[in-house]
Amino acid sequence: KAQNCGLTGPTAAEMAGRWRCDTLVTGCGSISPDGWLLDYHEDEVAVTRAMLAGAARLVIVADSAKFLRAAPCRVVRPGRGAVLVTEATPPAATRKALLAAGVKSVVA
Repeated sequence: KAQNCGLTGPTAAEMAGRWRCDTLVTGCGSISPDGWLLDYHEDEVAVTRAMLAGAARLVIVADSAKFLRAAPCRVVRPGRGAVLVTEATPPAATRKALLAAGVKSVVA
């Protein structure tokens, strides 16, 4: 994708599905109050899901604006062992959902 140099589309998703990594560090378009990572384009979501399938650990990097946005495509609801790194404490509902899922939040 020209705007952010991201890999998109079915060929990129198929290629990413062959990779394995210890830690996937990724961003997202939005984080919903119920803890879902969301994005704006299905072709990007497919690549992220393929990379998640091969990752042993998930680290999400998101600024606090991501808690205020809405995006249409569900990527994943992170679970136990995932880490969210952000610069501000997430809103109460989001913080509660992430904590219940076992996601550690780090404000840095």
